[in-house]
Amino acid sequence: MTSAEPADLEACISQMRSAGCIAAGARILQAAGRVIGLPVVAVIHDISLPHGPSDETGVKLSDIFGWPEAYKAHWETRGNTFHDPVSLRCRSEHLPFYWGPGGATPGRGAEPPRSSKSARITRELGAMGLWAALIVPMHLPRGRVGLVGWWGADRPAPSPDLLLETASAPLLILAHYFFELLRARSPAASPVALKSRATAELSAREIECLTLAAGGLTDGEMATHLGLSAHTVRFHLINAATKLGARNRTHAVGLAAQLGMIGLLDEAPKAPAPDDM
Repeated sequence: MTSAEPADLEACISQMRSAGCIAAGARILQAAGRVIGLPVVAVIHDISLPHGPSDETGVKLSDIFGWPEAYKAHWETRGNTFHDPVSLRCRSEHLPFYWGPGGATPGRGAEPPRSSKSARITRELGAMGLWAALIVPMHLPRGRVGLVGWWGADRPAPSPDLLLETASAPLLILAHYFFELLRARSPAASPVALKSRATAELSAREIECLTLAAGGLTDGEMATHLGLSAHTVRFHLINAATKLGARNRTHAVGLAAQLGMIGLLDEAPKAPAPDDM
């Protein structure tokens, strides 16, 4: 990057903060891509879905970005969603990273092992001229994971380390402002429903029971662990489900996990192994 380019990225951030529509924000992302020499923009609002986001009028961002049909077919193939090496990396990474044919830049977290499907997808991306990218993982409310990526068409970017050093921070900010624009103006956004569940006041015991249920413990196992009766455990789970507006226990556990009420399951007490039962 030249000395003028950081200022150009700051200008993109300023423009994004005042963008009046999603399409305008998408064009600002494209402008940032031209600044860093990675002109192909990809926005995925939820990597668990086989389709990308649209603007207020229903036009897909892939069309606004001018994706060729080959790009669309790749990203909208459901199998690719779960095996794409970039999406896999975004699940466990929160800082921007540079991705190329050899994988992600080292020192930014563990590179997920590549399966045969992941390797095939990498080859397909290369065949489409997508040789390298700077990726900003987006960890969003309700446990969603998305990304904003700037890809190099036909050639990798020069000096990935320099690119990460100079562009990571402004692109991270830019991506977050774009996702806020997407959230605020997308017809699919439902902030009222989200807020009502996010502010549900569960008791410490209700959260504890949900966490144990998420760890696979039965009512009896939770009762033994907590020193309560199974009836009392069920009482707490029913109360938690009611407060969250959940249909049942499974729904309540899923909602609590999405809302950040349940901690790491690796740290929760484990259910007995089958041989111990």
